[in-house]
Amino acid sequence: MSNLVLGLDIGVSSVGWGIINKETNEIIDAGVRLFEEATRNANVF
Repeated sequence: MSNLVLGLDIGVSSVGWGIINKETNEIIDAGVRLFEEATRNANVF
């Protein structure tokens, strides 16, 4: 079993993540991806 934990923060116009080692509490990686917020007009088919 892996000792890594993945945390996600999913927002309206972004996704953030973090990976930590449970044994050492070391941050392995973290980041964010920003994207354009959806608008009502853009969702018309």
